[in-house]
Amino acid sequence: MKTTLEQSLRIGFPEIYPYAMLNKEGNANCKEYMVLRHFGMYCSTHFDEHASREIIAMINSHYQSKDLFIQNAIENEFLYVIAEKLGTQNFLNHLNLIPGELQLSYVKVLLETLKHKKK
Repeated sequence: MKTTLEQSLRIGFPEIYPYAMLNKEGNANCKEYMVLRHFGMYCSTHFDEHASREIIAMINSHYQSKDLFIQNAIENEFLYVIAEKLGTQNFLNHLNLIPGELQLSYVKVLLETLKHKKK
């Protein structure tokens, strides 16, 4: 049985998982997106912490599944939030904490974020 990304985050990080937020929202269709955005916010504010590195590693393993839906959701919700919050300050330090397989996607999302900010 395949574990979904949302299940992996709920099981792996129950102390960070947004139970209360999901109970209030109640929209099951957006659940995975909301969870990814929540964990992106957490990682962007706790980027140097061990838990964030573990979350990013888990996200990376799901990203490597080559499931286009998962990849798109990770880019649009998780990586976007991190890129938007961290910006370009200390870019190389941040990039070094992201697994190599996910770095190119992060840079792409960061560039798109910067492009939209200029508009």
